[in-house]
Amino acid sequence: MSYNPDSEPTRQHDPVPDEPTIEAPVLRDEPAISPLLAEPAPRESSAPRRKRRRFRGGGFLGCLQTVLAIGAMGFAAVAATAAIIGLIIYTSLSAELEQDMAKLQSMEGVEDFEVTRIYDRKGNMLYELFDEGRRTEVTLEEIPYVLRWATVATEDNTFYENPGFDPQSIARAAWEWAQQGEIV
Repeated sequence: MSYNPDSEPTRQHDPVPDEPTIEAPVLRDEPAISPLLAEPAPRESSAPRRKRRRFRGGGFLGCLQTVLAIGAMGFAAVAATAAIIGLIIYTSLSAELEQDMAKLQSMEGVEDFEVTRIYDRKGNMLYELFDEGRRTEVTLEEIPYVLRWATVATEDNTFYENPGFDPQSIARAAWEWAQQGEIV
């Protein structure tokens, strides 16, 4: 046996005199050696092997990283759920809007009626003819200011305060739509 200072010391086992030795089968190219006396196979690297310690967590940073990962997965799940619900609502509303558009397109040939007026030669109105109702076009300046405010207040009392939409009214309309099953 040769001495190698980089290798680990090997220990040869002497057979106990009371026990019989076990003989290994003889192979063609190998000498017959007892398995108890055989040297262990040399390692590929000559450096002694160290036991690797597993890194277990990183303290605060490891905990923070875990919390962020779980939070990101939760956010992704909520975003995916919201996207699916949004697509369902969009599909439902688009079907209803297509039906409404078909109704509006069927009214393309319909003309608005106006009142027929009969005047004398001096421009004085003598008589008004109307079948469906009295309808006369007027400019915005001809409508009294109080009537304009009353009309806006009837439709949307926060018209001049909101940014173009009223979140409370939208939420109320969505709630009524959910209860009725159709747009009210």
